[in-house]
Amino acid sequence: MDKELVLNIAYYYVITVAKSKPYNIQMKAILNEFNNKSIDINSYIETFETFNNNNEAFICKDFVYKNNLATYRKFYIASPSLYLYYTFQVFELYFDITKNIFNSSNIDIYYSGIVKENFKEIKENCDFNNQYEKYKKKQSEYKNNYVLITDIANFFDSISIDALLRKCDSLISSYRGREAINNLKSLFIKFNIVSLPQLHYSIASSLLSQIYLVDITKEVDQLLQQNNWVGVRFVDDFCINLNKKFTYKDINKFLHEYSNLLYRENLNLNLSKTKRLTPKNFEKL
Repeated sequence: MDKELVLNIAYYYVITVAKSKPYNIQMKAILNEFNNKSIDINSYIETFETFNNNNEAFICKDFVYKNNLATYRKFYIASPSLYLYYTFQVFELYFDITKNIFNSSNIDIYYSGIVKENFKEIKENCDFNNQYEKYKKKQSEYKNNYVLITDIANFFDSISIDALLRKCDSLISSYRGREAINNLKSLFIKFNIVSLPQLHYSIASSLLSQIYLVDITKEVDQLLQQNNWVGVRFVDDFCINLNKKFTYKDINKFLHEYSNLLYRENLNLNLSKTKRLTPKNFEKL
C-alpha cells in the first residue's frame, strides 16, 4: 500500500478519535495542532531521525487512575506530531504483516479499534466503545453456561520493547515492515521507553499488544479446540465458554498450559481475576 495512503488513514484515524474525545488533554492538543490544517506529508514518511530533527517531538509521563482511585496505569502524553508519527509507523507495520493476523477459529478477538483501508468506516472502527460493546455482546452469548475468566497481569508494562520488535521482525513480509520496525526502535530509544507505552486512546499501542500475542493466540486456540471450548478476548481480558462436560482437572490443565505459554513471553496470569463462574455469577458479572 502506498505510504501516503497509510499516512492519510493514520491521520484521519487520529483526528476522528480526537473529535470524539475533545476534553481529553491529549486529544485537545491533537485538535489544536491539526484541526483544519493539512500536514506536511514528506516530514512523516522520513526516518525517525529526520522526523525528529524537523519536528518538536516530545513525550512525558501521565497518570490515569483505575476505578478504585488508588491504582493507576502508566500512561504517556506525546506531542501531536509524535503521536501521529507513532500511529503511522504502526499502521505501516500492521498492513505489511497481514490484515488477518488476529483471526482464529475458536477465539473472537477485539481490541481498541479496527484498522481498514476504507475511510468511510474510520469513524465507526476507531470508537473504543463500539469494539467493547461487540465484545460484551459476544460474551453475553455465554449466558447460562459455566465460564472461565482471566486476564494478564500488568499487560502493557510486561511487554518489553526488545521482545516486541523481535516478534514484529519474525512476522514482516517486506522492506516496508523493516523500515517501520527501525523507526519504532529509534523512537523508543530516543525517549527511553523500555516497555509498550500506553497513550491516550491509541490504537497503535493496542495493535502492537495484539501482534505480541499472535503466537500465544494460535496455541491457545488449539487448546480450546482440544476441550471443545470457545472464547472471546478484549485486549487481554479473556472469557472462555466451558462445555457442560468440563471437569476441574480440565480447567487446571488448561490454566497450567496457558500459564506456560504466557511465561515463555514474559507474561503472567492475573490470579486475582482468574475465576471459574457459575451461570448465576456470570450473569451478575
